[in-house]
Amino acid sequence: MDESEIAPPAKRVFLPLFVSTGGAAIDRLAFFHVLERFKTQKRTGWAYPPLVWHDSLARVSDSISDHKYRMAILAITLDVSKRMAVVHNIAVAQVDDITPRACISKPEKQRLEAGVMRNFVHDMLHGSPAALRIEAL
Repeated sequence: MDESEIAPPAKRVFLPLFVSTGGAAIDRLAFFHVLERFKTQKRTGWAYPPLVWHDSLARVSDSISDHKYRMAILAITLDVSKRMAVVHNIAVAQVDDITPRACISKPEKQRLEAGVMRNFVHDMLHGSPAALRIEAL
């Protein structure tokens, strides 16, 4: 297959941001449901082309949850910021893993992710002390 046969990436459609119910407990629960997406979302940077770990293994892409877990263990092993390892790329739960292949500019990616973080911190977690710690990281 040559490059002329490769289809351009499809236009990305992002999920709408959460609209607060006004109830802190309900909104916090919604936040944790959004985080559940980490288990099923694949890291797209590894999906195109799929990463091959070993010749005897099938071509695999790790989930965002897989990646975040390894980052947390690495942080513990290297004695670096465990909090940062756990919350890094948390916006990916909402906007997916945006890579250069998505043809989204870096400023647009930053704008999308910043909007998601504002939504998480202020609409879903109601600016709680924990939410503000996440935002500060």
